Amino acid sequence: MGKIYTKSGDSGTTTLVGGKRISKNDELLEAYGTCDELNSFIGLFLAETKCSGIEKDEADKIADIITDVQNTLFDIGGLLATEPEYWVEYWKNRPAIIEEKTVALEQQIDKWSETLPQIRQFILPGGSKATATAHVCRTVCRRLERQMVALNGRFKGYLTLTKYINRLSDFFFILSRFLHQIGNIPVNLYQPTK
Repeated sequence: MGKIYTKSGDSGTTTLVGGKRISKNDELLEAYGTCDELNSFIGLFLAETKCSGIEKDEADKIADIITDVQNTLFDIGGLLATEPEYWVEYWKNRPAIIEEKTVALEQQIDKWSETLPQIRQFILPGGSKATATAHVCRTVCRRLERQMVALNGRFKGYLTLTKYINRLSDFFFILSRFLHQIGNIPVNLYQPTK
């Protein structure tokens, strides 16, 4: 195996797939760096879920869904790291697949939501390591969404990715609530300061 470092980025620039060099503080890099951060937190969430006492069958189902999410985030990161004119060459029909994945997230959100009681207050993150980590994933996802919105003016193809990220934050909110329910973990609701 060769060296992991190339020294080509020592001056503060990096190369996109396609050959264009851009600054490491470019909005594009901020977005795909946050995408990588989100994926890392999702890995932590997955590890916490396996140790949370959830029934194995349910934990396995969640793990399958989450692994698909992680793979999709790698696709999104790869698209962000690729000059738009090279998307078709390197990524073929991946944006269309991500649109399908957005619909799949919506279906899973709806499925879990049907089992949950209605709430009219904000939920305080916490409960267990898994439910709290789901909220961390949700908030990092929201940050990524804000960064993606800033990119939408550059290239309309980013909008497909933004929709997935928007839905993913809702997914983690509902997943946290679902874990509270199946784990019989009390939910702390926001109480306005008096």
